[in-house]
Amino acid sequence: MSGIFGVAAQTEKAQDYGYFAMYALQHRGQIGCGMAANKNGYIDYHKELGVVSQTFTRKHLQKLTSNLVLAQIDNSQTHVDEQTLGPVLMGNRTTSFALALDGSFLNRDELCRKHHICPDCTDAELLARMIAKRQMEDLVQAVSQVVPELQGAYAFVLLTHDVLIGMRDPYGVKMLSVGRLNHAHMVSTESCAFESLGAELLGEVEPGSMVILSNRRIAYLQVVPKEATRTCLFEIIYTSRPDSSIQGNSVYNMRKLMGRKLAAIAPAKADMVISSPDSGTVAAMGYAEAAGLPYDIGIIKNRYIGRTFIEPDKELRDMAVQIKLNVIRDTVEGKSIVIVDDSIVRGTTMRRVVSMLKEHGAKAVHVRIASPLVRYPCKIKVNPSIQKDLLADRLDQQGIQDMLGADSLQFLPVEDLLAAIPAADTFCTGCMTAHYPILEDENGTEL
Repeated sequence: MSGIFGVAAQTEKAQDYGYFAMYALQHRGQIGCGMAANKNGYIDYHKELGVVSQTFTRKHLQKLTSNLVLAQIDNSQTHVDEQTLGPVLMGNRTTSFALALDGSFLNRDELCRKHHICPDCTDAELLARMIAKRQMEDLVQAVSQVVPELQGAYAFVLLTHDVLIGMRDPYGVKMLSVGRLNHAHMVSTESCAFESLGAELLGEVEPGSMVILSNRRIAYLQVVPKEATRTCLFEIIYTSRPDSSIQGNSVYNMRKLMGRKLAAIAPAKADMVISSPDSGTVAAMGYAEAAGLPYDIGIIKNRYIGRTFIEPDKELRDMAVQIKLNVIRDTVEGKSIVIVDDSIVRGTTMRRVVSMLKEHGAKAVHVRIASPLVRYPCKIKVNPSIQKDLLADRLDQQGIQDMLGADSLQFLPVEDLLAAIPAADTFCTGCMTAHYPILEDENGTEL
């Protein structure tokens, strides 16, 4: 999982747009970040482990002054040094470019063997080397020749000496949108980056399509046939910011409706509703409205701590939870509490939260999850965190409730979740239903 933002402007302010867009996309990862800029035909860059506020200064931005910039928030857990962070840089005798990839390739081993590329490289490096091996000055043509070989869920953007080239996988599992601010053309993983800059969302890149952006125009090219769209459902449940839109629909509105449906099928005798901040907040508001219960703030989040679900290992996740959240005793003491969260994958955060609520005097804690139980690994590798250590691997629902220490536990069933989402059949539910795009034919038979 990562966040990508590119901008082609008519003035040399692209680096500032990229800088603020990285802040807007910071929720998509905290491993590292980087920015590449076209500097009169050659590409300069800065990338570093850490979040934007730790890694970019005005000095770095002055170095990257340009009208053409590509930035990336990187959360790949395979990265061990700054060199392999995105964007990756590639150059040969015919051309040079930078590439930012969100996603991975299911056939990477086959691609490495076929193209004689070191198997230790990252997927982004693999893709960049495949493109460079074409030795073409026309990178649009080079990308068009490489894409049909790729199998997986991906979106990527190339920065060349004069344009940005964006590409989305044939199923649209990964997101990629186009925006405009005055005479600057932009591409981003999430639309919230456009909103933050005051830019206009023009729409999403169609699955299997390429978008080519210069500071003068935007062009589209269908590179591979579009399959049945299957955008990752976790973008709505957890990953995306609530002020983003997906397929033209507000993430905020969908999450709120999920909370309302949860209240209808899983009521609780309680005094109030609170949320597990921040990803559970909107669903909790919807739950409270539908249940006729007051919504209050029972937990304060330390906003200088990242998202614990995407910390790379268990020890770091446990440590992060301890300093990330704090309970307001005056809110919860002596009360029966409904706490709403967006999802449970491992249960690390919720187990600690339930314990903290009871330590601070809560009479009862009823856990409500505004999505189904994650039962299966993400076989198409969209979400590396949903691969192992799943609660459903070892516990039934009662066992999970006991492990959390909750007085009751209910999940939003798949059918109710999908009822809250317009065009629900255009989303991948593999981690909940074991039906995966890319791995199945049109009849649902596994390939």
